[in-house]
Amino acid sequence: MKAVAILSHVMSQEGILGEETVSRVDKSLEVFYEFKCNFLITSGWDYRNDTDLKIGSVVREYIVNKININPSCVLEDTSSRDTVGDAFFIRKKIRDLSVKRLFVITSDYHVDRARLIFESFFDAIADIKVLGVETRVSNTAAVKNHEECSVQAFRKTFEGVDFSSDHEVTNAMSTKHPFYNGVIYRKLEIADVN
Repeated sequence: MKAVAILSHVMSQEGILGEETVSRVDKSLEVFYEFKCNFLITSGWDYRNDTDLKIGSVVREYIVNKININPSCVLEDTSSRDTVGDAFFIRKKIRDLSVKRLFVITSDYHVDRARLIFESFFDAIADIKVLGVETRVSNTAAVKNHEECSVQAFRKTFEGVDFSSDHEVTNAMSTKHPFYNGVIYRKLEIADVN
């Protein structure tokens, strides 16, 4: 089995997807058909304070309405709050579906960090291929700095963690990751998420 995971970017209050998100979706559809994949997986939570819309659901709806595809082939995760969460929550879906090859679609500036994260989470579970759509911001100093700081934070959060152990990974997410442990956003009860 093969799947394509689309890492969402932004949307408006009304659920209109931003240019980068649409580019990522378009690329994911190319990959889905070119490699004869079985599933598309959308990801993302209700990150905006001015709407209850979850970007993973909005992207799924966009895909189902855009192309003639069996809706059961387009899965969504609405628990993820960042790239680490994308990998964490998609991992269970991939195992349940026996997916052995996963294409991850993001933006060009985010490819290296996404590859590090997904290869860490999916080692021995699935072959990972990360692809990035071209953007206008890939070479800015601010973006490069943000990516490097995020890589350092990832390494610190998961230092010494055995990624083959669900217990160790879940413990690190729920106690050390500020997007899930209650430091920045409300605490997410990771053990209860399916």
